[in-house]
Amino acid sequence: MISNSFRRRLALLGLSILAAAPVAHGDTAERAWQLLRTAGISRGVCAVPRCGDGALARAIAQAATGMIVHATDASPANVASARASAEADGTLGRSVYIEQAMTDTLVYADNMIDLLVMAGLTDGELAGIPRGEIARVISPSRGCAIAGQAAPVSGLTRAALSNWCAQSGYPGVTWTIDDGPDGLWAVMRKGPLDGSDDWTHRSHYADGNPQSRDTALKWPYVTQWTGKPHYDLRYHSTHLIAGGRVIAIGLDSQYTFVTGFWARSAFNGQLLWRHELPTNIFAGVSPMVATSNAVYVLDGNTVLVIDPETGADTGRITFPGLAGQGKWLGIHRGIMVVLAGAQQGTEWAKAYGIGNQGKMVVWASGTQIAAYDIAAGTTCWMHTEAAPIDVRMFGVSDYSTDGAARVYFYSCTNRLAALDLFTGGLLWQNTNAADMAKLEEVEGWGGRIGTQRAFMATKDVLVMGLQGNSNTVAFSADDGRSLWSFTHGSYQGRTTQWLLNGTQLWFSGAAYDLKTGVKVRSMTFNGGGCGMYTAGPEMVYGMLGPCYDIAQSKPVVNGDFKPPCDLGTFIGGGIYYNTPSHCRCSQDSKGYCVYTSAATNFPFNKRVTDDECLERGEGDTLNVAPLNALGNDWPTYRGSYAREASSAATVSTNPVVLWQYTPAVPYTYAPSRRTSPGQTKIEVDHQPTQPVAVGRYVFTGGSDGRVLCLDATSGTVVWSYWTGGRIHASPTVSEGRVFAGSNDGYLYAFEAVSGRLLWRFRAAPVERRIMSYGLFSSTWPVASGIVVTNGIVYAAAGLQSFNGTYAYALDAQTGHLVWQNNEAGIRSTPPARYGSTISGPMTVAGGRVWLMGGNRMPTTCYGMTNGVLEPLPAKINAGLRGSDIGVFRGKYLIYGGRPFHSDHLERTYPGRDVLFTFARLNSEGKTMYPELCPLPEGALTPAWDDGVTVVASSYNTKLEGWSTPALDAALLAGYVTSSNFTYPSWMANRYMMTNQASFRLWGPLTKETSATALSPNALVAAYAVIPASPPSAPISGWRIALLDRGNGSTLWEANLPSEPVMNGLAITRDGDILVALRDGTLLAYGSTNLRVVTSSALPGPGAGVPYEVALHASHGAPPYEWAVAAGELPAGLDLGSNGVISGVAMMMGSYEFTARVTDTAGASAEQQFTMVVIPEPGAVLFALALATAARKRCAAHP
Repeated sequence: MISNSFRRRLALLGLSILAAAPVAHGDTAERAWQLLRTAGISRGVCAVPRCGDGALARAIAQAATGMIVHATDASPANVASARASAEADGTLGRSVYIEQAMTDTLVYADNMIDLLVMAGLTDGELAGIPRGEIARVISPSRGCAIAGQAAPVSGLTRAALSNWCAQSGYPGVTWTIDDGPDGLWAVMRKGPLDGSDDWTHRSHYADGNPQSRDTALKWPYVTQWTGKPHYDLRYHSTHLIAGGRVIAIGLDSQYTFVTGFWARSAFNGQLLWRHELPTNIFAGVSPMVATSNAVYVLDGNTVLVIDPETGADTGRITFPGLAGQGKWLGIHRGIMVVLAGAQQGTEWAKAYGIGNQGKMVVWASGTQIAAYDIAAGTTCWMHTEAAPIDVRMFGVSDYSTDGAARVYFYSCTNRLAALDLFTGGLLWQNTNAADMAKLEEVEGWGGRIGTQRAFMATKDVLVMGLQGNSNTVAFSADDGRSLWSFTHGSYQGRTTQWLLNGTQLWFSGAAYDLKTGVKVRSMTFNGGGCGMYTAGPEMVYGMLGPCYDIAQSKPVVNGDFKPPCDLGTFIGGGIYYNTPSHCRCSQDSKGYCVYTSAATNFPFNKRVTDDECLERGEGDTLNVAPLNALGNDWPTYRGSYAREASSAATVSTNPVVLWQYTPAVPYTYAPSRRTSPGQTKIEVDHQPTQPVAVGRYVFTGGSDGRVLCLDATSGTVVWSYWTGGRIHASPTVSEGRVFAGSNDGYLYAFEAVSGRLLWRFRAAPVERRIMSYGLFSSTWPVASGIVVTNGIVYAAAGLQSFNGTYAYALDAQTGHLVWQNNEAGIRSTPPARYGSTISGPMTVAGGRVWLMGGNRMPTTCYGMTNGVLEPLPAKINAGLRGSDIGVFRGKYLIYGGRPFHSDHLERTYPGRDVLFTFARLNSEGKTMYPELCPLPEGALTPAWDDGVTVVASSYNTKLEGWSTPALDAALLAGYVTSSNFTYPSWMANRYMMTNQASFRLWGPLTKETSATALSPNALVAAYAVIPASPPSAPISGWRIALLDRGNGSTLWEANLPSEPVMNGLAITRDGDILVALRDGTLLAYGSTNLRVVTSSALPGPGAGVPYEVALHASHGAPPYEWAVAAGELPAGLDLGSNGVISGVAMMMGSYEFTARVTDTAGASAEQQFTMVVIPEPGAVLFALALATAARKRCAAHP
């Protein structure tokens, strides 16, 4: 057995346990097309182990533009070559990821990969190719693996390849041999997971009961993928699962009623296709049906048939005599059933509160029912009803007689009836006025989720009741007679929260016998929200993560998410799905949050070692080129670990553009939502991090995984390094080193001036890659940002709390573990499984490291020296706690802002509980209650110094300045006053301050602001340009400005070429202003006057040792000439006219001198420098040896 540490050492030396990388045969682009044709897959996620020079991986990405390709190789040289080629063609970190990895264990989550390609194999190499690993990672139902060799084939025989396939032994997969003109290939396909069940209709099936038969999904769960949009899907959307795909029609919460019709890979979330919307479709009831072979969707009074893999139209089903538009679609036993009626458009369905009118309102209704035999291709029958049929009380189900099936409907205020599915004949009707009255009454709750189904059926019983209705009624499937009914309050009458389980109705925390209505047991289960309950054989699923274990009769909690209220979560294909919602509830996880069964040995709380996680880079890790931060540098996110976004450097009040850096391939992104009404938010937003700056260097990262260093005086690239995932948080610079965390699960340390990799540490407990919001990622990305104090690096890794949250302290020089903590991810009382996650950057205060831990948990706090996790307070304030944290004046933690998982599209973030909270720190460094909220509608992090605090109020649309001392006094007074208040028993104390006028200096100004930063002489702000009217006018541009600190008046402003990054401002030590734009552009504004840019504290020479250091200037008119203007250099050192100090210092001591630089235009600048000559051990020993020898000679020859 080869150990992990030895395996890594081999890899770092460029050695591979497997044979050398494959040699390309023939045209690589043509080979990529051949492989894609063989697989029948052109979109999704592709893996290319043993990628060699990466040519095939890049060719696949270029041939299949909807494919994300992850290529790996054991050889560092191959990885470097492949990355260089992908960088040159602009695909690296966008559609192609290239990493160093061994092949015997693949790094992917189970079932994640849609296409895996291993080319260039020979007979001798087959034994080392992991068949079981390949089968494990391939996605069920649609995934494919191809292994072999392209033509002309050499060294690979059909017999050997066939024998290799025959030994697979993995259940549910089939191997075939493709031996033709394209080469010799083994092709593997994987069927559905054993026991899995598709979710083919909006409520699982045509019978309206949202209970899956899927037994493949087993508790506990772990994240399979997350996806966009983070927000935006309004009520009335439909999501289905079939054939390894998720098919969806979604609604935009901001602009248009129906905005999207698309398909995703069910096991990684990659977009497979988008389709033009059908005509006048209402997505909120049952507009489509999905199978593994086709998607059927209502389109006017026809049904459109779509290929589920490509989205191409393959046919259209028409119904002679069917008028109006389709309202409901279902398929049962090969018979398609459509309910149609007069066109009702979309406006009628937009009105919230429509159910609050005291009588039932028919959201969508029809008068014609048509049945179509799919296999025969003919219409079976049609039925016309005089009164409108409510789509919510319509469905199809088997009947107790073998082979029988029925269509059930409620004809409003008239009758309940059943038709034979195959003939359309009327079987029975119930016209009892008292029974019908129970179906009509509405007590006023419904509104936004009033479209929820009000019908469920088994073979024996129908259960009906409208959302908000005070009645739940059961009817016999035999003859339609009323079996029983009960009444309840309108809030309890949420039919979203009922479902049928065998012979019982589960509803509102209780189980009732279906035939008698007698309550048979209570269920201690709070589904956590207003939305629909769903179920599988193992669990009942609530809205916000709560589940109910059916076998154990006890609740459990997994995750922290919020789907649309009228849709809920659902399972299919062995996967547990949560869909996006526009709701601003306080859940941490936003967008698609999709889960699978965790393996028996899944590392929920795994402790790691240096041996398995630490990898050394090249050269000496202890000694690096010096780059020391001064007090007016900006070495980390928002300038310091207090995150105050202020600098001691004075900015020019009439700056000009000094330089502009734009990447060779700019980032693509969806512009701010006010620029493009109706725009969807599915696509990945690529973007840079906020910049940091130390000395002559500017550092940034990006969603493409690159850490970038620029020259601060010219904007030219000094160095760059590609990691394997998004750089989510700004790099941090400390003592000549740059630290960055990546979504690949690693923390990286570089020499700052050269980019030399010093070490990297895998913060993820194991290698397990998934897709996260469209980007390749570890299940545990390092997204916390980096804090470095006293030679210790602090960072944390995690995505969703129940996967585990891992915090570390590492030695900054070596990367060795100091401490680790894996307890924060699951902090709830069993059987709940949730806790603190990574929701923003770290800060330090009171001898502790603080981390934004999510909305359901307070700020997570670790002891700096030992990593001990502070216990939870007795009561917790839930709500949108935001993604930023800092320390205000050393006295208060300040936290809040936009949610961590959100887009720039949500930059103003209207919604409840968006606030910034101040929590006072006591003498022990612990937070005290009550929390104080002077900024209840703040989405942008404030900037502050000792004089001014600048805030964006009114959900980021207003800008105002506060007096920092007055705010500090008001916080103290508010703390003292509110400590005596009585607060609700269910929450910790939180005091909403209302005395902002007492500390407001100016404003509020109407400026929709993206970033602010303070200098001693001005406020720097970047904001949107919005016409004065109408209020809904789109953003017309972006500006950067200097504002007066005292009154907010504009001192200077200029247009920006594109949208700035949120909090994307920085100020260099020389007072230059850096602004990061979303397309990856970085602009520097400042004065063009000549200046010295070398740090005033020069590195100390060793006495008696040759020394050389260069002084640098910028701006002005080069070339420059240097001279000593005042003071003296140490004896033996000289300053050349080229700015280089060189020589051998002979005398130890501290020296000060002033250097003057002059440009060709005659302008000059001066700067004072300090230099300390230190004893050099080697030189001292040599001098002592010489002195000793001299004394001996003197003694011998007096």
